[in-house]
Amino acid sequence: MSVTEGVPRLAFEKAAVEGFVSVVIPVYRDAAGLADTLDSLACQTVSRTEYEVIVCNDGGHPEVSDVCRTRDVMEVSIVPNRGSYFARNRGIERSAGANLAFLDADIIVAEDWVAVGRNALREAEYVGGPVGFDESLAVTPAHRYEAATGFRMNSPEIPQGFLGAGNLFVKREVFRDLGGFDERLRSGGDNEFGRRVGQCGRYRQRFEEGLPVLHPPRGYRGLVSKAVRVGRGKQTLNRLYPDRYHYGRPGFGRLVRNAVVPPNPKNMRRDFEPNPHFGFLAFYFFRWRFRVDVSLRLLWMYYGQGSDAE
Repeated sequence: MSVTEGVPRLAFEKAAVEGFVSVVIPVYRDAAGLADTLDSLACQTVSRTEYEVIVCNDGGHPEVSDVCRTRDVMEVSIVPNRGSYFARNRGIERSAGANLAFLDADIIVAEDWVAVGRNALREAEYVGGPVGFDESLAVTPAHRYEAATGFRMNSPEIPQGFLGAGNLFVKREVFRDLGGFDERLRSGGDNEFGRRVGQCGRYRQRFEEGLPVLHPPRGYRGLVSKAVRVGRGKQTLNRLYPDRYHYGRPGFGRLVRNAVVPPNPKNMRRDFEPNPHFGFLAFYFFRWRFRVDVSLRLLWMYYGQGSDAE
């Protein structure tokens, strides 16, 4: 498989340094989350001379620049903002490592994260690990729902053919050979890239259990936004890669029913666990509201004026 049409060839500015790891972090307006991530990266078991951190400030926000300056990490400023995959590509081009690592700007890593990821790249060229969060932080129905449903990619079989770019290690040679992330995508770029790697047949993909990271639990708005963003990303993948993707869209009638008909409480119990913070009734009404909000937004996106938007 050659570089897919529309996927950019990357212009590396530096020669690759063997054994060196370049950690690329795209961020949009989340200075606080970035600070948490950088603080966890500052406590690695490997020497600071063995890895670098490149923050891709998507939108060039001053608060993000301040965090980069106070923590003495490289910043790539992107104005205006172009999305996380465009940002990752710009970070890759500035990198010096033969090993590329990717995080989101709110992820917390273990002190051996760089070391474990680098070692895993000796056995495969594309490696990801589990993403989760401290279950003791699940104090709202939204948190509980994400804990039950939000991390289904944590599987050694790599059932969807890709691993998330929020916890990913890739050999530079893969990007040199296959190109970067598809910059036309605002969601689903890690899906497209991971499947491109797998389908080319030249590189090994591996899920590394010993490479866990922690993601802060999302609030209600974050969950709704993610659900709509993923739906939009799947439809864009269908359009850009009709030979590779055939994601269906929810039917109009189904979305209308979801928006107006209360859900069956029995179907909600499998995702609920007793806890001291809220009861099943609160969880049920959260799920009902969530289903209505997402269904209305998907109706507008798929069947309204927003149906042609990217």
